[in-house]
Amino acid sequence: MVLLKTVLKNLVPKDIEIKKITDENISEDIKVAYISKSVTLQQIDRIFQKAKIIGISTQDKNLENYIKQNFNLLLTINTDKENIIVFSKFHKTTNFIKPIISICIPSYNRKEVVLKAVSLWNTQKNISPDIYEIIIVENGSDLLSEEDFKEYKNIKLLKIPEGNIGLARKISVEKASGEFLLLVNDDTYPSEDLLIKHLTYQLLFSKEKIAILGKFLLHPDFIKDKKSQVIVENCLDFSQNCLKDGTIINDIAFFVTNNLSIRKKYVLKAGNFSEELKRGGEDSELGYKFFQKGGIVLFKEDLIAYHYHNYIKNLDKIMFNRGITSAHMISKNEKFYKDFYEKNIQHINLMFKTINTINLKRFEEAFSKKFLHYLYYRYKHQYYRGLLKGFFKYINPVKFRRFFSIYKNPPIISIFVSIDKNNYKNLKVFVKSLLKQTYSNWELIVITKNNIEKIDKLLNKLVPQNKYILINNGSNMSKSDIKGKYVALLKPDNVLMPYYIESITKFYSISDTPIIYGDYIDGQNVKVNPIFENIEDYLKFYSEGNILIPETFVFKRKILLKNNVELSNISQMIPSLFIKYLPEKIDLPLIILSKPIIQDWYEIYSNINHLIFLETEKIKYLLKLLQAILNSNSGIFREKALKAIINDIKNISSDKELIHFLKQIESKLSNV
Repeated sequence: MVLLKTVLKNLVPKDIEIKKITDENISEDIKVAYISKSVTLQQIDRIFQKAKIIGISTQDKNLENYIKQNFNLLLTINTDKENIIVFSKFHKTTNFIKPIISICIPSYNRKEVVLKAVSLWNTQKNISPDIYEIIIVENGSDLLSEEDFKEYKNIKLLKIPEGNIGLARKISVEKASGEFLLLVNDDTYPSEDLLIKHLTYQLLFSKEKIAILGKFLLHPDFIKDKKSQVIVENCLDFSQNCLKDGTIINDIAFFVTNNLSIRKKYVLKAGNFSEELKRGGEDSELGYKFFQKGGIVLFKEDLIAYHYHNYIKNLDKIMFNRGITSAHMISKNEKFYKDFYEKNIQHINLMFKTINTINLKRFEEAFSKKFLHYLYYRYKHQYYRGLLKGFFKYINPVKFRRFFSIYKNPPIISIFVSIDKNNYKNLKVFVKSLLKQTYSNWELIVITKNNIEKIDKLLNKLVPQNKYILINNGSNMSKSDIKGKYVALLKPDNVLMPYYIESITKFYSISDTPIIYGDYIDGQNVKVNPIFENIEDYLKFYSEGNILIPETFVFKRKILLKNNVELSNISQMIPSLFIKYLPEKIDLPLIILSKPIIQDWYEIYSNINHLIFLETEKIKYLLKLLQAILNSNSGIFREKALKAIINDIKNISSDKELIHFLKQIESKLSNV
């Protein structure tokens, strides 16, 4: 009987009185009533002469059938202890009823999928569309219209112009009328009784601060081969599908809005979804805030929804993007970052160590007893690759550096440079860029045959004596004399972006990869080194006469010692080391100094106080901009070129930091 009263209480506004029907008050005017004992069919008819809505708990099948045939059934809840039926006499006579649950659906560019999903939501068993609503927020596309839903009376269609999943979910919550929310995707196809089951569990646990999660299975239309079968059966796509029924969780990995119900008030008290998370991670971030408020997630295996999206062929990319959005979400909350980092550091280290000790064979060769093992590490590898990229892109190193172990026990980075008579003139620029590094625990190792005295004089003038070692190329140097835990192989015509060394240390704080490499900029061009997922791909690349630029590589010192690598000959050893260790590619902000413009640009950039870590694609446009300006003698032309190219960049990027950086350059150049 408690459950029955809870149902009615959530179904009608607070100012509507809910009365228990007795023999004494059966003749009174009552809008909402409940019956606490068995009644006859005649009594039901008599009660309905006064009451608009009736709730009853019964196990009388004849009575149930009579109600279904003669009245408007609002909902039926079946539990071990009681069967609850809530019904009204006529359609449209219960206009004071509020939706008890709101289905919140953000959508982008999926009209046909959404229309099919809506039809499934509006044919749910044991619950009438009169008492729930569907809120669709189309974000960034304009395919849906009111006309598409004219046959339904419980649809709210909202639109926002930008593609922003966080804002779309936030708005859907704000506009929801229901006491409960069912948070799903536009490609979530419900099983026939999903809605009533979610509502039942929410009512049964109404006194708990709880979110209830169900399964999210790949739709049978897309399970067509062994790969998809293995992925689905072993939950490599959505790990919630392998949880045991009744599992209680407070892990953000399981606060996923593909099949999750929760009271609206709990979402609002946690601060609602963040509109800053435009591309994903908004559910995990809300989950973190919900758990901080004492909430939990309960998993129920009979809550089944289907994912109508043929994502298997793109799962590598999806997992990579999940990693990026996770980093973006983490970057928004300092405490969250600390909790995430401390909880996951050992797992991340172990994952990378494992990835680099297995041979990722060609996919067609992986159909064996190791197939599951291969797939698991393949997709986890992609996720953590994305996570690392996101760390570099979104996480402010100044704000978060105290959480990295590198800042608690900062390792020495050895910068190895070989000088000859042709590149000696560039050494001064290289050293200046080294001195501007945001990470200061480094040593410089210089090997040369020529101009020993001149080089020593220059280094002594610029670099503290305890920070560099100068070696005659003809003499022997023991590799054990190298202090650095990591060794970067560079040339004096390189210019290092200010975050170059810090990028290395950040990466190694969460990875055990023996060797890493990146891209570089030569003149105006960004030189992109490929990513190799297996040794076979690299051998093909190498056999076709291609090479990887040595100065984009960074080695763990113990690898050089273990393989007896001579420092003066290290570039020739790269192919054999690559085959042995299959290095990881990361974003390393390095410039190859091959044209005067690079030096001019670097001098401007490095003197700007507010340093911004820029991706290579953004740097490419900055170089284009600065070439047009620096090659011009006319102040008027410079101004026009600046405005034209800034507008061009705005057309391809809305990055506020990039635009801010351009304005800083404009300010600097105005005085040139």
